[in-house]
Amino acid sequence: MTMESSLSMEKKEAMTENAASFRPRWHFTPRFGWINDPNGLVCHDGRYELYFQHNPKALVWGNMTWGHAISGDLVHFHELEPSLFPDEEGTMFSGCGIVNEHGLLNLPKDALIYFYTVATHRDETKPESDQPWFKIRLAYSLDGGKTLIKAFDPVLESLAVSNRDPKVFYHEETKAYVMVLWLENHDFGIFRSENLLHFELSDRITLEKGFECPDLFRLEVEGTDEKKWVFWAADGSYYVGSFDGFHFIQEEPRRLAYQTKLPYAAQTYSGTGKVLQIAWLRTKTRGEAFTGMLSLPRELSLQKKEGAYLLQMRLPENVKDILRKESAAAPQDLYYGIEDGWEIVKDCGIVEKTRTDGTDLIILDEWNEA
Repeated sequence: MTMESSLSMEKKEAMTENAASFRPRWHFTPRFGWINDPNGLVCHDGRYELYFQHNPKALVWGNMTWGHAISGDLVHFHELEPSLFPDEEGTMFSGCGIVNEHGLLNLPKDALIYFYTVATHRDETKPESDQPWFKIRLAYSLDGGKTLIKAFDPVLESLAVSNRDPKVFYHEETKAYVMVLWLENHDFGIFRSENLLHFELSDRITLEKGFECPDLFRLEVEGTDEKKWVFWAADGSYYVGSFDGFHFIQEEPRRLAYQTKLPYAAQTYSGTGKVLQIAWLRTKTRGEAFTGMLSLPRELSLQKKEGAYLLQMRLPENVKDILRKESAAAPQDLYYGIEDGWEIVKDCGIVEKTRTDGTDLIILDEWNEA
């Protein structure tokens, strides 16, 4: 009998209740189960949708489903029922969300559109290298993100053994949607579409140590009118360069956004007017109720220092205000403050800190530090 099948509803509820003292207040955790990559991050009507890779049946990876939560302030999230479940094709891997602002697909402009990865079933008797097994599919919502309807044929069939993790945005200058996708090894694809259904490859790039969960966004260089494009990979590797809607040209060496290995697979929100990012924190099981959690949101920008473009990852001002207010009346395990040039957040054993200029992000799980 597996862990998944052996856990009754009563057992899970008891675990959840017993985990109250282990559960952070400012870092999102599921009621029960496993959580990893944030997915489908989209803001509409003042509401932040948060989907995430989730196993609602067990504390270990597997049975990948899209969990779902919502927030009005990016700190306090309310968990809803899961939105995408495994089906006859396979399990639900990572993807993204956008607002249908151009009214495509014969859907209203306020519909939400999602691109997700299906991990199709494999023949375990054959080598994985002989079985490209990921497809990119589309879903939509007509009720503000609560119900996701799987639709249409695959947007992209398997292109390589491991192609997955689509991130889609609209490129205003060339009037097309752009999808970035991990293909295999350290290779990523850039695709374009004018109708959100048919995507064509416009560039294939190889990035040093780049691996899965790509993102591509334009950032302001603080104190100037300059903007630069940044290509992002799962471990926090970032590559500053230029992008013309078709091709990304890396102009700076690979740098790492994180000073620790706890954060991973971050994704930026669409629909905010800012570049806001949330990451998965690879924490251990707590209270026999949940494994993993998500980071606080970070607002991204660049700083030019001695000719190099360095990433800044600040807490949004509204988030700072909430943390400041709640920590003033909080128990000992909650803290927000500035100490010796560092902005520090402590939340039930999780520590996030950056220098006050937003550089050198450090995230630790003090409860599990050796």
